[in-house]
This record gives sequence, C-alpha cells and structure tokens, in this order.
Amino acid sequence: TGAGKRVAVLAVDPSSARTGGSILGDKTRMERLTRDPLAYIRPSPSQTELGGVARRTRDAVALCEAAGFDIVLIATVGGGQSATIFSAIADVFLLLLAPAGGDELQGVKRGIMEIADLVVVNKADGDLKPVAMRTAADYAGALRLMRKREGDPDDFPKVLTVSALEAQGLNDVCSDIEALAAYRRETGFWTARRAKQARDWFEDEVRQGLLRRLAADDGTRTAMTELGSAVAGGRRSPGSAAAEVLRRLS
Repeated sequence: TGAGKRVAVLAVDPSSARTGGSILGDKTRMERLTRDPLAYIRPSPSQTELGGVARRTRDAVALCEAAGFDIVLIATVGGGQSATIFSAIADVFLLLLAPAGGDELQGVKRGIMEIADLVVVNKADGDLKPVAMRTAADYAGALRLMRKREGDPDDFPKVLTVSALEAQGLNDVCSDIEALAAYRRETGFWTARRAKQARDWFEDEVRQGLLRRLAADDGTRTAMTELGSAVAGGRRSPGSAAAEVLRRLS
C-alpha cells in the first residue's frame, strides 16, 4: 500500500469440527492494515472445506480483481504435505515456516513442498535468528533435491528468512514475488496456468453441483439412510453399498 497499490487480504479461518463456528479474528491482529484506505480485509470460515481455503475463495479472488485490487493475498489456515489445492487458486504460492519447524528430511516430503514458489522462515531475530538460518539452510538443501518445474527461473524456488517483528527481509520477499510474476508473464506460463485453473474451477463446480443434486433427491437420501444403517451394522461393506446407490442413479 505504501507504493500506492490496492491490496486485498482474504483470511481463511479454521472452523470448529464440533460446532462449525469460527473466531474470524484475523482482522483484529492487523491493526495498521485495517486503518489503511488502500487495504481490504475479509475473514472467512473454512467450514468443511479441505486444503486450507474456503469454498468460495476463488470467487472472492475474482471479485477482488474485478474491483481493481492490484494484489490479492490469501492467508490460508495452514496445510499439511498433501494440501495442494493452493496451486489451483494462486499465481504465486509462499510457504511460511517457523524456525526449527523441520529438518531437511521433513523438507524433502512431497506435496506442499513441490508447489511452493518461495519458502519463507519467519522470526529470524533475537535468539531465534541462528535457528532460523539453520532451518532455511535445511529447506534450501531439500529444494535442491527436487526436480525442476515448468515456469520457474533458474534460482526458483528459493528460501528466504524474514523478521516480521523487525521488518527485515520483507522487501526481498516482495521483490522476488514480483520478479517471479514478471518472468511467468513473459514466458506465457502465467496465462497457461490461469487457463488451467479456470478449467479446474469449472470441473469442480460441476462435481459440487452433482453432489448437491444427489443430496436433494428423495430417493437417493432414502437409499443412503437404509444402506448407511446396513454398513454401520456390518451387514454391508461400504464399497458394495456405494456401488448400489450409484447403480440406482444410472
């Protein structure tokens, strides 16, 4: 915002598995940003969605872009090694880590490390600075073992250290994000990736629509209830019961 750019922050908050509620308190921790006229912050509950984002995060991104925001930041609830849905939404994916969050063996795990464009180790200040530097070195070593990806310049993905407390290293992160975005635009990767994301979005909407239709069908609900009781009672296997429901639909 200091450079005159309009920034939207879509903060996805985890929902309780018991009550379904969310605190939605991310905005209260962004004291300076909430007062910035060039910034917009929207907390959303993750609800039952997996992958660290909410069901309509993609729609929210499209709305923010249509409203003229220059940068849209998606703050996810955090994800494990298999939470790769981010790549179907974002242009650049930044993995934020804490010092001593894992050694090199942790870093070579597939999944989330394979889609990270930048790995950023925060809290590189005070007594934690040496630990943060070692963590960054471990992850940098892990990234060197991975196969080169399409759409990456020679020095990406890379690992950086920052201190949010002391505002150190943040300009380097922003510069690298802008450099990566510029490279992908110039090579055509940006356009091709967005086209694939749009197709994936379309296919996901079709799948979700079919599930909603199934849930609204009285015959399907009755069959699900009856066969679900049989499965719970051990009289039917889950696979055969599911196959019967699908046969009734054909």
